[in-house]
Formats: sequence, structure tokens, C-alpha cells
Amino acid sequence: MTNNNRNLLGYDRELKTIALEVHFLSPLAYRYLKPYFNWPSPRTLTQFIQSWPRSPGCTYSSIKTLELRSRGFTSDQKYVSICCDEMSLKTHLQYDRYRDLIVGLEDYGDENRTSRIASSVLTLVVQDIGGEPWSQPLAYFFVHKSCKGDVLKQYVFEVVSQLQGIGLHPCRFVCDQRSNFVHFARIVGVTEDRPFFIVNGEEIVFFYDSPHLIKSARNCLQNTKNLVSFNGRLAKWSDIIHFHEQDAQQSIRCAPKITSAHLRPTTFEKMSVHLATQVFSNTVASAMFALYSSGNLNISKSPTFLI
Repeated sequence: MTNNNRNLLGYDRELKTIALEVHFLSPLAYRYLKPYFNWPSPRTLTQFIQSWPRSPGCTYSSIKTLELRSRGFTSDQKYVSICCDEMSLKTHLQYDRYRDLIVGLEDYGDENRTSRIASSVLTLVVQDIGGEPWSQPLAYFFVHKSCKGDVLKQYVFEVVSQLQGIGLHPCRFVCDQRSNFVHFARIVGVTEDRPFFIVNGEEIVFFYDSPHLIKSARNCLQNTKNLVSFNGRLAKWSDIIHFHEQDAQQSIRCAPKITSAHLRPTTFEKMSVHLATQVFSNTVASAMFALYSSGNLNISKSPTFLI
């Protein structure tokens, strides 16, 4: 078939799949081989992927894409991490005339839909652990309010089994500290002494993501009802507030990035990770210790978390 005829008739699905597999393995090799085999352009491959069905759930197309990507992986690169998160959505209903269904209702895929309006989306993403960094969205679900722990277990185990079926080894599960994820950890038997759960005989280590842990530590210290101590000594959020008040009076500030948003964050500002990490930074700790040592920080005892 000549180039003109091929461009006129288009590329068949099998040829696009082969070209896509080579492109996943090495974009440089694909660009070199493209003129010799008259393969489609990267834009055509992108449109080919976008034409695949993208309904809720763990679909065939998402697994197939990941299978093509992973064919060139080494044994170490086949160990992957699963990241799970929920995001709030603005409730809205819309009729999709091409698929003849209403979008915006609770939908777990495979015809598992309810009449309740979806207010959040649950997403599962696969990421590499070693080697060249990559990430691949694998499944999503429209849920009403939040996905319960027992339902979450069902779909997480399904995704893990699908990944194991194409030769990958999920060995890490990462999520935040929402109540449904805490319930999920309890259901699968995750404890302090047993920080993992087992799917089809393979251990998967359970992690809470570090940004949320830092924000939780800030919230815990900020709440005056909580007593936080280090090495038997009490730590107080008021010490950080007092430091900021003293530092704000200096002509040259020791910690100029610290503002009232760091110390008295609103509900929305509490979601910002940098407001928590900057408070617990080495710069703030060094500045507090320097002011205390010089006698310019009027507190009764040395700040506990600096020791």
C-alpha cells in the first residue's frame, strides 16, 4: 500500500497498537523507525488512545495501555505503587446522547450505577517506584459523598488483581487520612505491628502520604485540647505564635515567610501543605533557638521541639 493510499484509508487498529507499543518502549526508537515502517504520528496515537472507552471503573483500555507500557520493564521496574485519593465535585447532571445515559450519578462502572447524585470522585493511579518516573491513571469512580471502606476494599483488591494479571507487582498503597481510608486500613488488617495487607499472596505496604501527615501534626499541635510532648516535655503552639510576634517587630526578620495564615489558618488555608512545612522548617527552628539564646524570646522554657 502506498503512502497516499494509507493516509487516505487511515491506519488499522492492529498497526496503531504495534506502533503504540514501540512508542511506549522508546520514543527515540519510534521516531527513527517511523519513516521506514510508515507508522502514524504521535498525535494520531494520542487520538487513538483518547478514542478508547473511558467509563468509570477499571476498564479494559486502561489495563491494556499499562500492559503495553510495561512490556519493556525490567524485573525491578515491575514493582509499582498505587495512589488513591478522593476529590469533591460540584454536583451536576447532564445527559450524554452518544451513550444514552445521565452523567453525574453515582457510578462504579460495569452497570453498577445508583440514582444518588455523585458529589466526589475516587481515583486510583499507578506509579513507578524505581527507574524513570511515570504515572498512569488506572480507575475512577463517581461516588455519593465518600466511598465506604468495605466498598473501597472491593475495588482496590480488583485493581491489584488486574495489575498482577499483567505481570506487575503492586507493593505499596498510598492514601490520605480520610475516615474511609482509615476504615479501609482497619478492614484489611493494617496495624502498627503489621503495616501491610495481602492480596493473592503478595504483601502491599500501607502508607499515609507525608504531606497530609505534616498537616495533621500541625493541626494536632495547634489544638489546645491536645497535649503534645517530646522526651517528656510539653510542646506548645503558643511558643510559635509568640516567636512570630517578637520576630515581626524586628527590622530584619529571621523568618520573613511566616504570616498569620501559617499560625491561624482558615479552613481552606489548612489544606495548603506549604503553610505547615514552613512552620516546621529548619529556618523557623534555628530562628527560634537564636532568639531564645539571645534573650529576645520571652518564654519560660526553651521551645521543646527544638531540643
